[in-house]
Amino acid sequence: MALNNLRLLILSYLSKNPEAKDTIDGIQWWILRECVDLNAEQIRRTVDELVLEELLVEWRLATSTEELPRRQQPGSHRNRRKIYSLNKAKLEEISRILGEADWVRC
Repeated sequence: MALNNLRLLILSYLSKNPEAKDTIDGIQWWILRECVDLNAEQIRRTVDELVLEELLVEWRLATSTEELPRRQQPGSHRNRRKIYSLNKAKLEEISRILGEADWVRC
C-alpha cells in the first residue's frame, strides 16, 4: 500500500472519530481491519509525518495520570507510551485533503 493511502486511512478514521486517541499499536489495529499487509513501521513513519505536518497531535502519557501534549520532534522520549489524535485546529484542512483524495483501498 502506498504511504499516501495510509495517510488517508489514518486521517479518515480520526475524522470519523474525532475524540479517538490511540497508540501506534491501536492505530495499526484500525488499519488491520481494512488492510492486512501493513506493518507497524509503515504506520509509525506515516503517523510521524502527520504529526510533523500538525494534522495529528502526539501525546505522551506522563508518569502520573495526566496527559501532556507533545510539541517535540517525533521519535524522542521513546521510553514513554505515546497516543495520537486528530488536530482539531486542522479539521478544515483535513476535510479538504480527504475530499480531494482519489481513494484506493488497501
